[in-house]
Amino acid sequence: MIKKLSKSGSSYSLTITKTMLEILGIDPKNDFVELRFEGEKLIVTKVKNKQQENE
Repeated sequence: MIKKLSKSGSSYSLTITKTMLEILGIDPKNDFVELRFEGEKLIVTKVKNKQQENE
């Protein structure tokens, strides 16, 4: 998927659609994500909380 960055104040943002969130199993109101770089790639990963790890 190719996305264009959007201007947001003095920064740029990447919109993550509802469909993308559903595919990743991310609830934007309650979950956190980890951002990391691998070479020129930006990797977004859902952070599992302690309660989820025990299920």
